[in-house]
Amino acid sequence: MEGMKRDSIAESPITPLLALPARLGWELVSTPIFGSAGSNQPSAQNIRFLPALDCGLYLAGEYQDIVLDLAALLESARKPGGYFLLNCECGYPDDADIHELIFVQHPTPDSIVWELDVQGLRSALSKETWLTHQNGYVRLIFERKQYETDLRRMVLEVKQAHASLELNEVAPNDYGFTEFILTFDQDEPFVAEPILPPGSHLEFGFEGSELCWINGNRWDGWPTRLFPCWQVNQAFKAWVRFVQRGFAIKDGAQSLETNHFYLLDENSRAACDMAGYALAEQLQACIARNVNQPEIVVSYQGVNAG
Repeated sequence: MEGMKRDSIAESPITPLLALPARLGWELVSTPIFGSAGSNQPSAQNIRFLPALDCGLYLAGEYQDIVLDLAALLESARKPGGYFLLNCECGYPDDADIHELIFVQHPTPDSIVWELDVQGLRSALSKETWLTHQNGYVRLIFERKQYETDLRRMVLEVKQAHASLELNEVAPNDYGFTEFILTFDQDEPFVAEPILPPGSHLEFGFEGSELCWINGNRWDGWPTRLFPCWQVNQAFKAWVRFVQRGFAIKDGAQSLETNHFYLLDENSRAACDMAGYALAEQLQACIARNVNQPEIVVSYQGVNAG
């Protein structure tokens, strides 16, 4: 699919509400599991990491159900993108009122940057009442070597906990993660990985139930996972607000393909295209600002194109 050419429409970067130096911090909490009723000795344990970041912000939420996702943290050290670095202990972020990913950039060889949407992560910022009344994002800036060192310390704490009592799971993203982390090589370097393979073509557009393709193939996943910065996510929201899936359109819904995207207003085609082009341009620029990223083409297929 070929996108229509147009003048550059990408906006200038939006200033964060706060930009703070940060370091990973946590509290490991163990919950014993008893093998049989009436047993006084636990047979295994579940562990989770409560966030206690050194950044000047309280990010733990009110009910201790918000945790650091170690699997996502390990990946974020290798590759930029969108991650649920703060997650619900059950593994479903919505259950802890977490509604946005944290967007991770690698702007220099020596730094890692998080961008947190204030409203989407309001539950984690619940004690920062002056901030939760704002719209925008917070930027946390980590020193890479310290980030990697702290991640290795987290892995070591998992192994030490297992040495004292068998692990059942490491919340929230287990699915075999416990087995992986117990064999994790503490000396293994965090090798940088690109967001997409070199030469990839990432294309946005509405076609049936699809809105994103890579090298002409449907992207299996919501594209926010590919966004390294908050502003690209805002551009994505500005684009998708022009459409709705058929199952959410009440009038005449029986005649629609219920999972397909439909333009809400035929008069908004030009505005929808403008937003789509801005999304593609901003994402390409954001990816290029990260170190060790290969040449990746991001484009948009206009609604008006045949």
